[in-house]
Amino acid sequence: MQEVLNTIHLYFHHLDAFHRDASRADKFAALFEADAVFSFPKRGIHKKGRAEMKALCEALGTRFQGFSHIEANVVVDEVSEGVAASVSYWTAWDKGSMASVGRHEDTLARDAAGKWLFRERLVTVTWTREEGNIEYIRKPGQCLETNKNALKFIKMTQMGKMNQSEFLSTLAIQEIIKNAFPIYFQYRK
Repeated sequence: MQEVLNTIHLYFHHLDAFHRDASRADKFAALFEADAVFSFPKRGIHKKGRAEMKALCEALGTRFQGFSHIEANVVVDEVSEGVAASVSYWTAWDKGSMASVGRHEDTLARDAAGKWLFRERLVTVTWTREEGNIEYIRKPGQCLETNKNALKFIKMTQMGKMNQSEFLSTLAIQEIIKNAFPIYFQYRK
């Protein structure tokens, strides 16, 4: 499954490097099947096919120039011969401070040459610096104290009092993830 993980991780490598190397848009598009589907409902983005994936990389790579993204907690299951499903969490960082958190749900397929490509990618945003936890997963009153603590740590990273690695190792990030992904933790009890 290492080849599947490589495809998943190359997605952000190409996106984050686009502003330095425009050829990354073609490499980004090549990670998708010819008729692949990409959906990012929160932002109203729905794309199909490699030409639209290339344009997506160009648009997002320009819009989020200077951002870095981290893909984590990737779980891959081979659904059938040559088809895999994965779920992962992502964070977007803007100049060292967390900007947003979300989830990827993917279907990948092995092509005739043996390369794993995205067939479908669904992007969900669960937390943003501006909005906190996104309403559709928040219960009334949930997360208020967690958001206050998270904002405190985020401000510490912005003021240079804590770097990204220190932030990721704090209990606050565990609480952010716990509240940003309550369904995941509901099944872990």
